[in-house]
Amino acid sequence: MRSDNMPERVAPMGSLVFSSPFLLSALVLLPGLWWLLRLLPPRPQKVLFPPLELLIDSKRDQAEPRRTPLWILLLRISLAALFIIAMAGPILVSQVASVSGPSPLLIILDQGWSSAAEWKERTVFVNTLIDEADRQQSPVALVATGQNNSQIEPLTPQNARNKLSSLAPVAFNAPWEKHEKAIAEFLNRFPDAQTVLIPESASLFDEQKRDIKIFAGKPLTLVASPYAPFALAGSTHDAKGLTLRVIRSTKGTEQKGRILAYETQARLIGETSFTFDKASTETSAQLSLPTELLNRITRLSIEGERTAGATWLIGSDGRRPRVGLVGSTESETKNRLADPSWYIKQALTPYVDLFNPRMGQSEAIASLIESKVDVLILGETTQLSPEALRKLAAYCERGGTLIRFAGNLSPDREDTLWPVRLRADGRALGGALDWQSPRQLAPFPEASPFFGLDIPADVTIKRQWLAEPSSDLNKSSWAKLDDGTPLVTNSVKGRGRIILFHIASDPTWSTLPVSGLFVDMLKRIATQSLITQNESSPSQNKTPQAPFSSLDGYGTLGAPPNDAEPITPNKLMRSGALHPAGFYGSKDALYALNVLNEKDRLIKQTYELSSQQKITSLKATPSQSLVPALLLAAFVLFLIDTLFTFRNVNLKSSRQSAFPALFLIVTLCISWTEARSDTEPLSPKDRDGALSTRLAYVITGDAALDEISREGLQGLSLFLQDHTAIEPEAPMGIDLETDTLSLYPLIYWPMPSTGQGPTQAALARLETYMRNGGLLIFDTRDAASNFNAAPSAETLFLQSLLSGLSVPPLEELPANHVLMRSFYLLQMMPGRYGTGKTWVEALPPESDQADVPARASDGVSPLIITSNDWASAWAIDQSGRALYPIETAIPRQREMALRAGVNLVVYSLTGNYKADQIHVPALLERLGR
Repeated sequence: MRSDNMPERVAPMGSLVFSSPFLLSALVLLPGLWWLLRLLPPRPQKVLFPPLELLIDSKRDQAEPRRTPLWILLLRISLAALFIIAMAGPILVSQVASVSGPSPLLIILDQGWSSAAEWKERTVFVNTLIDEADRQQSPVALVATGQNNSQIEPLTPQNARNKLSSLAPVAFNAPWEKHEKAIAEFLNRFPDAQTVLIPESASLFDEQKRDIKIFAGKPLTLVASPYAPFALAGSTHDAKGLTLRVIRSTKGTEQKGRILAYETQARLIGETSFTFDKASTETSAQLSLPTELLNRITRLSIEGERTAGATWLIGSDGRRPRVGLVGSTESETKNRLADPSWYIKQALTPYVDLFNPRMGQSEAIASLIESKVDVLILGETTQLSPEALRKLAAYCERGGTLIRFAGNLSPDREDTLWPVRLRADGRALGGALDWQSPRQLAPFPEASPFFGLDIPADVTIKRQWLAEPSSDLNKSSWAKLDDGTPLVTNSVKGRGRIILFHIASDPTWSTLPVSGLFVDMLKRIATQSLITQNESSPSQNKTPQAPFSSLDGYGTLGAPPNDAEPITPNKLMRSGALHPAGFYGSKDALYALNVLNEKDRLIKQTYELSSQQKITSLKATPSQSLVPALLLAAFVLFLIDTLFTFRNVNLKSSRQSAFPALFLIVTLCISWTEARSDTEPLSPKDRDGALSTRLAYVITGDAALDEISREGLQGLSLFLQDHTAIEPEAPMGIDLETDTLSLYPLIYWPMPSTGQGPTQAALARLETYMRNGGLLIFDTRDAASNFNAAPSAETLFLQSLLSGLSVPPLEELPANHVLMRSFYLLQMMPGRYGTGKTWVEALPPESDQADVPARASDGVSPLIITSNDWASAWAIDQSGRALYPIETAIPRQREMALRAGVNLVVYSLTGNYKADQIHVPALLERLGR
């Protein structure tokens, strides 16, 4: 039996269970109650006995019936039955799996990146399963595929809920088959276990039909999902622009989408669109921008797809290199094959942006250096002027890569820009008077960037420059001939590198320039030039690189997990628990490890199930308690019976006894709830926020900006510990969509220059936070651009954000505001900049508080807007050293910024009480009068 996009056989919709089934035994008393009500007639009607009225109208009343009417009996029996059933706690549960105690329930939950889009639905579904197991008193074994599950043990339902609350999607593919051994061992230990499998929405497996023989003959519920994700799986940077590979798991419909491109500071710098036709699961998107902008892109994401698979990272080595070539000085060479630089141009033009100015050698060198090329190639050996040598040396010191070739001229003694010491004369091989034949290349050493390239047998060397023997010659050699003499040598100079090919760049010395190997070697050098070199890492492509920032399952960059391990960039590897997708290396040399690669394809898996196994939908209906409905029905019947009773008695005399009983019944109906709590347990992050005071910042998705926020609030927390009685713990980055905002007294939100704003649900949560006393700080960080006529991108983002919030009237922070007096006495609140303005909620007119030194509204301003970049000024390390420079020259500006931060925190914790303290002299003076 197959499960495609829609399940073929769905589990039953629901069943009725009772939280206290033993109370149903009280139903056996209903026949006795029926008999008792039949014996007891209705209460006699009270009639006044005035003699005069008897004389005037002596009417004989009809006798009361000796038995209670049948409809009253049925009403009261129904009332009693409803109340008994309600006390038993009936619950209509969603029968997503057949759970019957004491057999354990095994839940296999996929945590892979494709689950992020429907993670909330998955957790609701699993909580429903755990609730049902709890009612059946069954233990629960929860297998999260993104974790290590070497041994699976049953848990109590409450512990299973706690474990579920701590889980989140991961930024790698996590198929349940990786845990098949542990699952098989668990099923052997508990052969009666009931299994619920919630697999990934899309798989990278080559086989479309999944093998589930491990569950053969065992009860299994497969949870199907109609979600079909989009993903990015590869990019190519060529002369046309940036080409992106987009894949999906299903076909049959035409679909469209957009891809957004961001630079380091999460600034949107480009976008493009893609289209899937009905018959394809793969398409491409072309992003055409100037090379300068394309080289600034670090992250691309599919709009509307909040998963790590829909995010593509580009590291420092993923940019298109800018290469400058100094060749022939003639405007056009009649014979292109005689031009040494022509072979270099043919090799690099498809892969780099090549600049070849037709001017004098010194002018060309100066022009290319000014253009900030990544690689500068001298195509032929000529005598360089002292000024050109000085500029080339400075270019290498700043991080540039210089490539030189041998030639007919001997090395100039004044020219020191060589990676090794060279002999005055070279050697010729295979000549008429030479006994030696042309040499071939030896295999490339592992430390060489050429390692792994195939060497064609027809590449031979007939002539070369020789290097003087030295102790470090072997270390400097990236390529050698089969006799051990160097062919390509290199040396580090400052932050850059000098590379020498000991042959000419044309075929007169060797066949290398006309081979594909020459192309690959120059490509490797150009790519490596994008990584900043330094003395401690002369071979970046082999040195393991530590995690710098990591993606979570939702595609958001953040701090790497503590157990993340380094990667070797030149080694093909896939992201995983120990190597999460993200950036590796240092700030100046970042390598990108993505969730998917250029060869991956997504597949919507199908399963072969037996007749005993079933399929259900992820959209399961949550369990519903029937207690309120039953009590309401019983209450309605009670009111009907009460009205009938009041008709037969004196209402005035019975009012005192009826109303207390009525009040008691209403109270029971309103206050009755189930015996368990429906509140989900706090996540570990929320628990940490609740148990200690922490400052919080909004995670914007830009790793660099979020790191500045974390460092700033960490520095402010250290300053608070040293100067006040407040002892905050480490700051917490929060997600407006999922985290509990009320746990944090202050939330700092630096405005990104662009990006997607919060959803309506997040805006509603922000309004609730501000309405309940929270303090939200918006920092546009653009005070340096205050003199520009047009608003900055950060200000435009803030304006768009505030348009969705109920913002009170604002005013520029007055000098006598309580915020300026809450701890320190301040005249201004600077940050990294001191010229920006700070805005708070407008206070009552100053005339109402003219005689007081500090003004305060009834509450606390729910939001504060600044442009002074407070976090950058607060950012200090454990020793108190500043991490970012101050841009303006205000005396003791950084200390004033930290004091302003203290006032903000005290203001958020204590409100306007300090205004009352400042009023004390005025109050005493009035009392004295």
